[in-house]
Amino acid sequence: MANWQKFLKSKRQWWGSFALFHLTFLLVSLLLYQNLLLFIYVLVLNSFLSLVYLVLAYPYYQEQLSTQKQMHQLKKEHRNLQDQWYQFKSDLSSYFLIWIHQIKTPITAVMLLAAEEEPSRQTLNDIRIQTLRIDNYTQTALNYLKLLDEEVALDLTDIDLDQVLRKIIKYYAPLFIEAQIHLNFSPSQAIVVTDGQWLTILLEQLIDNAVKYSPQGQIDIYYQTEERALVIQDSGRGIHPHDLPLIFSKGYAGMNGRLNKKSTGVGLYIVQVIAQRLQLEIKVESKLKQGSKFLIYFPKNSIG
Repeated sequence: MANWQKFLKSKRQWWGSFALFHLTFLLVSLLLYQNLLLFIYVLVLNSFLSLVYLVLAYPYYQEQLSTQKQMHQLKKEHRNLQDQWYQFKSDLSSYFLIWIHQIKTPITAVMLLAAEEEPSRQTLNDIRIQTLRIDNYTQTALNYLKLLDEEVALDLTDIDLDQVLRKIIKYYAPLFIEAQIHLNFSPSQAIVVTDGQWLTILLEQLIDNAVKYSPQGQIDIYYQTEERALVIQDSGRGIHPHDLPLIFSKGYAGMNGRLNKKSTGVGLYIVQVIAQRLQLEIKVESKLKQGSKFLIYFPKNSIG
């Protein structure tokens, strides 16, 4: 009904011409022919033909209206896609600009250390540490790019949680030693059904954060069986209460990130996206100057 009314309104010019024609014909009929019946006959005939025209034209009008709506929707979607693309390019450029500054520091350090003619054991160890940092930054960048592909299929299998954690701890051992961090790892013998690769990336990010912000501190890693939660707790700087609701946002570095000027603000964003894909829940408890506690909750049906 509403479309029919719009259709009639769209024919205002046609209605005006129709009325003008019949008014002119009425005057001609009365003045020249003095025949009112002729005018009535022509009026009835034209009204009938006009009704036929309107009935036949209405479906075409509806089709035009539908096409216009589709075009409007397509233009809107195109603008949204353009905005998303520009935002994507901006985010990617910003991330890799910071990433270049990040990776430049360990590369420069390795070049200086490697310049020594007879490197000492300490120098070789320092080179190993800097190389580990380069590898870590590179892996983070690759993981960030992987997350952009939302069609990557999950490989869900039985995963030994202790085995995954031991592998990560071994990888980060040089950084634990350099930062003088005391690690308490409590094996759990827990088996979870998940994607081992993505879970490893998630845990690497959380442990890397704990190492980064807990120099000369302590990191505890343990599993709470009843709650089905893996806990990664540190005694580092802690997170400001104002930052807590935003720490998983892309590009948000918070106070700790501002103190560490080369922070990209994507580490915890990667954690959040992976957690959503694996249907994991992550909670954070933190107090300034006392440390942070990340709890990763596994769904009940994922416990093997």
